[in-house]
Amino acid sequence: MKRTWEQIHDIWNACGYDEILKKQYKEEMVNLPDTIKQLEKEEIVRLDSFEGEGYVRRIYIGSVCGIFPSGKFYMPWTSNQSHRDVYRDEIFREVLEEMLDDEDCSLENGEGSADDLFICKYYDDPFESFANPEKARALASFLELEFDSWEDIQEENSNEFKIGRNKWYLVLTDEEADDAWDESLDNYIEEAVLHEIPERYRAYFDSDSFKEDCKIDGRGQSLSPYDGEENYEVDPESKEGFYIYRTN
Repeated sequence: MKRTWEQIHDIWNACGYDEILKKQYKEEMVNLPDTIKQLEKEEIVRLDSFEGEGYVRRIYIGSVCGIFPSGKFYMPWTSNQSHRDVYRDEIFREVLEEMLDDEDCSLENGEGSADDLFICKYYDDPFESFANPEKARALASFLELEFDSWEDIQEENSNEFKIGRNKWYLVLTDEEADDAWDESLDNYIEEAVLHEIPERYRAYFDSDSFKEDCKIDGRGQSLSPYDGEENYEVDPESKEGFYIYRTN
């Protein structure tokens, strides 16, 4: 009676060949930890709309023909594979995928060539729930934060962000910065300037002229009490530019 491939494989498994091969392949993958370390240095890219949400790192590790035990890449018309080839390749892939799963990684074939193999590591978008993720990304770029440190950024409101325990930043569009500038100067006039002028003379104070004189020093002087600086940075993804002010 002719047996199917699955039946033959079940027999080999019952004889313990699968465990022997698994042990052998694990011992042969001595370079895998170094490859994972190298993966962590690869550029991180956002997934496209077809791939889902979040980010991914990928590293090319070779071709199916160069890595798998049989040295063969199976297609529907392939005719030179044996039961032994298929069996060994299945065990090899199982071992490799289990080891990668322990590192939160996966094994994937290339899009351009299915013979190419990549190790991939996927990451959630730390700004996915933010009201303005583009501002958070611009701030991360300005601060030169590595992706692993993006989670340190907290969104306090649509314009204000906190880093760690005590670093606060305003991230604004040009129009938002002008509005915040006017509001800041109005508050300064109300709380500091008019407070020093007797009430009967306050009507003679020219607030508009005073604000125009203050604006000579630039928006940073009003919006960045920490260092008086106005900084500009572009969100690497949307390419939208923002003005950044440290506020403490």
